[in-house]
Amino acid sequence: MVFLYGLGQSSLHELAFEIELDLRQLNKLLSHVTSIIETSGGKPYTKDFLNELKDAGALKVNASLRYSEQEFTEPKDKMQRTYNEWLKGMADVAESKLKVSMNRLKYQLANERAARLAAENIQ
Repeated sequence: MVFLYGLGQSSLHELAFEIELDLRQLNKLLSHVTSIIETSGGKPYTKDFLNELKDAGALKVNASLRYSEQEFTEPKDKMQRTYNEWLKGMADVAESKLKVSMNRLKYQLANERAARLAAENIQ
């Protein structure tokens, strides 16, 4: 769990912006992976791409290395679950920070009211 004690409001805003940017990048990547799987019939590579790699001598094709859609969706789903857990943890930390700040401000407001009432009673 990440601790954010000592960060000011602007630092929290910057952190939230970075998290949002990371989320956008992750969602874009997952979208591309899904698109590729859908367009290639659930296979990681198209025949044309494999032929290009063979011609370039960059890859020896092993017929036993065929991936099913499930083999791609399982890691994707696991990554999504991990991301959701991380996001929930970040939300919990932010909520905790807000509660601490709210309690501190309520306490400060009560003290200031008491001081004002005491000053009014003295006069």
